[in-house]
Amino acid sequence: MDDKDKLILFELLQDCRQPISKIAKAVKLPQQTVSYRISKLEKEKVIKKYTADVNYPKLGYSRHSIYLDIKGVLASEIEKYLKTITGIREVSCCYMLHEVSQWKVYVSVWTKTIERYDEIQTKILSKFKNKIKNYLPFQESEYLHI
Repeated sequence: MDDKDKLILFELLQDCRQPISKIAKAVKLPQQTVSYRISKLEKEKVIKKYTADVNYPKLGYSRHSIYLDIKGVLASEIEKYLKTITGIREVSCCYMLHEVSQWKVYVSVWTKTIERYDEIQTKILSKFKNKIKNYLPFQESEYLHI
């Protein structure tokens, strides 16, 4: 991959739906060359897919998150638990981190109503209710790209 490929990737990251003619103009290459390079990047799996960046609040969804500190649980139990959680349609991501003798778990959920979020939170908390040392639920007011 050379600098021109990197420029093409940069342009695609700005707007993957822009026409090849616009990308070609920005990177100062012929359209046919840009088309060929994009195809090559796709075949080499540098470009894996083109995705939509959905603005969920515009669709009426709110983002809620929970941080959990879980003690006295084996890694295999946590992994099984996370598979269950990620099976919930509204859960957008779930992370775990092991620290000394406890697990830190982060769960992010998109829901249209606070009642649905409460149902999901209850389901999440009930699994390890006796092992949860601490938890912090909160509603995120804005979705940030970091």
